[in-house]
Amino acid sequence: MKSLRELSVAALLLLMMIVPRLRAQTEADVPTAKPLGYDITEEVTVSGAVTAFLSKAPKGMVGGSHLLLSTAEGALDVSVGTLGLGKQALAIGAGKIVAVTGVMRTLNDRQVLLARVVKLGNQVYLIRTKQGIVLSPLALKHAANEAAQDGGAL
Repeated sequence: MKSLRELSVAALLLLMMIVPRLRAQTEADVPTAKPLGYDITEEVTVSGAVTAFLSKAPKGMVGGSHLLLSTAEGALDVSVGTLGLGKQALAIGAGKIVAVTGVMRTLNDRQVLLARVVKLGNQVYLIRTKQGIVLSPLALKHAANEAAQDGGAL
């Protein structure tokens, strides 16, 4: 009986020592996962003419759909994610002028713009969240509804 009591006291003391250390860890101490290192502070906006829309990436490219653009700086590979632009891809054909906002990354030894927003005239296509996560079709619909209610702000 005495050894059980001593064991209980020892366990309680141990817990009292561990719990404050666990509680001391803040959210800032916990790393957050960012797909492909997406960092919104590094976003750029690039305009150019669409030379091709690839619904499936060829060998050597990052998986998913791609827009190939001709810009003032040269050819640019734009990743529009694994879900791509869906039915909207039909509107973004060769020769169309688009503005793409995203983050440049080197993937598979190639420069790629990870698109978050693609604009064609007054039409806005959301591709990723501000954290770089590719939006699902349901999330896209929800985001479009929210943007319409907020006056189109992204």
